[in-house]
Amino acid sequence: MGERLIILSMAIAVLVVLTVWSWKPLEEDLETLQELLAQFPEEFIKFFAKGGVYTLNFDTYYIMNFHGFFYTAVLGGYIAYSSANAISGEVQGKTFWILLSSPHRRGLVLLSKYLVAVAVAAVASASTLAALALSAGVYGFEVDLARYLALYTAGTVYLASVASLGILLGAVALSPRAPWAAAGVVIAMYFVDTLTLDTRLERLGALSLTRYHDALGIVLEGGVPGHDLAVLALSALAMLLTAVAIFERRDINI
Repeated sequence: MGERLIILSMAIAVLVVLTVWSWKPLEEDLETLQELLAQFPEEFIKFFAKGGVYTLNFDTYYIMNFHGFFYTAVLGGYIAYSSANAISGEVQGKTFWILLSSPHRRGLVLLSKYLVAVAVAAVASASTLAALALSAGVYGFEVDLARYLALYTAGTVYLASVASLGILLGAVALSPRAPWAAAGVVIAMYFVDTLTLDTRLERLGALSLTRYHDALGIVLEGGVPGHDLAVLALSALAMLLTAVAIFERRDINI
């Protein structure tokens, strides 16, 4: 786990640094870039930014090029995958008996797996924020660190909710396909969320966990909607309790 966490943190840091570095030459000709952005289809902007971008600056560029899709969908999918794999992977690998032989109840074993996933999410968010702050300082960009701290605090809550989704699918399926299904569900939710924004099907996107992580709004407006945090936290709790209830009663062949 420690090795994979280091690799994950390094990969995130590299992507953040590349995103910040790529902004430097673009900043010199913002007018041309703004005109180019105006030519892109609205659906393209919504997909990568999860909202409308009308003025291009470093904040909107960062959300479009890194946070919008990579953090929300790709990293979210990875957290869901690893959470599901923590349950189904050990059961399929016939190593789960080591944990089940302990005096602790299955629910506590499941909770410990979830807390590890949340810790990974917190480290990933902290690594992202640190890489952004350091690279922005090196390249001479001014960023509002308070807003980005709010973004990655809210982001950790979002990742904790997709971790609970992975735990739930892992506990229900106990199959090698569960981790891939968990990752696929998160990425599918991102597609549904972004493609239904400002359409007649917008209510359908409200079923997606990604809808409640409005990165663009947090960075531009400087606040985290309490409603969004409440939905994510309650969803995580509901899925975790459901997973524990199912896992306590399952027959596991070890």
